[in-house]
Amino acid sequence: MKGRLHARTFSFDENFKLYDHNIFIGCLLKSPGVVRALKEDGLAEYRQLLVEKVPCGSTEMTICSKIKALTARENGMIKKCYDDVIQSVLVSDELRKFFLDEEHYPFSEVSAAQRAEFLFRLFAHVCIGGELCQSEENIDVYIEFTRKLYRDLLSVQKNPDTKELQIVSLVYKVELEDDTGVVFPSTVRHPNTFFYAIVDPFKRNVILLYHIFGCGDF
Repeated sequence: MKGRLHARTFSFDENFKLYDHNIFIGCLLKSPGVVRALKEDGLAEYRQLLVEKVPCGSTEMTICSKIKALTARENGMIKKCYDDVIQSVLVSDELRKFFLDEEHYPFSEVSAAQRAEFLFRLFAHVCIGGELCQSEENIDVYIEFTRKLYRDLLSVQKNPDTKELQIVSLVYKVELEDDTGVVFPSTVRHPNTFFYAIVDPFKRNVILLYHIFGCGDF
């Protein structure tokens, strides 16, 4: 993923309106600073903006622990499997097979609601990696990296009533299309090609996190 995973932060000076998130993201992608930054990474002319609101309520790494129990041994060592190529990814262990093969048994052990969560998606992106990568043997490395990245991307506040931490950031998955189909973040859809807009409505900043699947830098 080196050289292909990007995180760019921008600030805005207007109140963010939840019901106007499509308009907000459309204006964001037309602002000069964002256009200049994204054109370096292949931003093309587009006709349609597709925005999916991504659930983001997990404040614990419970889902990662569940996936660990399904795909790794107690010491964290990832279980191996016969080599296979799934969606252009060489799969030689149960962890990547879990994320890339929906017909594989353990996948059904995680509910659709859990799979929709941003934490699950982020963990999947980290574990799948790029087209060529040196995979870790122990799942705990992926869990710890995901935990740090998740914490850095999101803002939290303490609920005044329950005193518990709650996430205030809002996450949106974005695709751009023209008359021929998707044009950004890539012209080819892939499970590990993604573009997220992560909005903090209180600090008035937005993080654009995106990656295009392929061979990273060495």
